[in-house]
Amino acid sequence: VVGHDPESGALSTAIADSEFDPAVLTVDDRPDARRLLERERIDCVVSGYEVPDADGLRYMGGLRLLETVREQYDDLPFVLYTDVVNEDSIRLAAANGVRAYVRDQDGEDVVGQLRYHVDSALRGRLAERRAAEQDRINELMRSVTQTLVLEEDRGPMLAALCGKLTEQDVYRFAAY
Repeated sequence: VVGHDPESGALSTAIADSEFDPAVLTVDDRPDARRLLERERIDCVVSGYEVPDADGLRYMGGLRLLETVREQYDDLPFVLYTDVVNEDSIRLAAANGVRAYVRDQDGEDVVGQLRYHVDSALRGRLAERRAAEQDRINELMRSVTQTLVLEEDRGPMLAALCGKLTEQDVYRFAAY
């Protein structure tokens, strides 16, 4: 969360009601957000529209952060949560791949919108990770099957299989 106190208002309610019970990391400005993105595995960015830069300038800071995120973390979900309603800003955010532009206005279900978009982003990131893990497992299984088919002697076959398995991160400390 950039530029908002997650303990206040709609944002805290949306996060508390999330189906994922996400850990929330907060920063106040763009430089801190960039540092956090470099240090942590972030699944979704929720940012205000007026987020200060290093000089304290706030105007369109959330959009500038979105541009930075797109340059460095291409597909990281980004939700812009703001009370600023500006059609040019909405178009610019859409052009930079914002997942959602949630307007904090009376009469709108802001909590529901935030919860929906954050949960949707987290669900998508989880699906991407599962797909990548499944691809890794499938490749390992193809490699193991190929070794079983190609090796004629039991000794070299076991050595080759153990070698393939211990190349995996989960088995990096195993020995044969």
